[in-house]
Amino acid sequence: MTRNIGPIAKVMDSIPPRSWWPDLLYKAYASPPGNVGFRICDSFGRSFRLCHTTEVAAVGNMLSHLVTEVAIAATKFDITAIGASVIDADATIVANAWDGGMLCIEDGTSAGALYPIVSNTLGTAGTIDSDISIEGELHTPLSESSVGFLIHGPFENLSVANAANPAVEMPVGRAMWTSSSDSPYIWVQTWGLALLKAGTGAVGAGDTVGLAEDDAGSIETLVTTEDPAYVGVSLQAIADGEWGLCNIHCYP
Repeated sequence: MTRNIGPIAKVMDSIPPRSWWPDLLYKAYASPPGNVGFRICDSFGRSFRLCHTTEVAAVGNMLSHLVTEVAIAATKFDITAIGASVIDADATIVANAWDGGMLCIEDGTSAGALYPIVSNTLGTAGTIDSDISIEGELHTPLSESSVGFLIHGPFENLSVANAANPAVEMPVGRAMWTSSSDSPYIWVQTWGLALLKAGTGAVGAGDTVGLAEDDAGSIETLVTTEDPAYVGVSLQAIADGEWGLCNIHCYP
């Protein structure tokens, strides 16, 4: 995925002048105007992140991160010493498709380690031929017993949220503009006050809310029997199919 440090770099984690907002938040981009995941804030305490979408998302849709995994089984890592910044693995992956993601080691030597991915080369099954470059360096070694997987970053590959797939979706926030296949980069509100649509029955004031199951991109009141695709808290009663004020608690 292409990254660049564009004109918004200087306003990351700050409050841009209000005159910038129409040309900054309320549009879609063919290429990112800054690093995916950049955050800007406003005087209401709201946070917005630059995100990449994989499907058309309408203004106001709740979006989620698809937890895409590529498994790397035992014996599929090359033996790698402490201090290395490039890891060789047997994985069927497209070149640079995991830029901005993470390498997770879940078992064997180095279990519990997470490494941000800078880039990767093309990988084919059956051969330890993919070079995975990480930020920094290994702080524990890898061996043939190491088992892991790759995941995309939380602001990559977003789709319109649907709680019917809670195992593979993590709520990220509210789309600020409509994305398309030609312009897949948009700003997403990930924290603070926002109007959200109730999609599975009425929502009460003060209810804890999550992704709706039968109305993609909407919210519903969470109950204990459901998977907790947590979004935030409703600040007012919202009728089914209507919009109401909520406090989003996805990413500060």
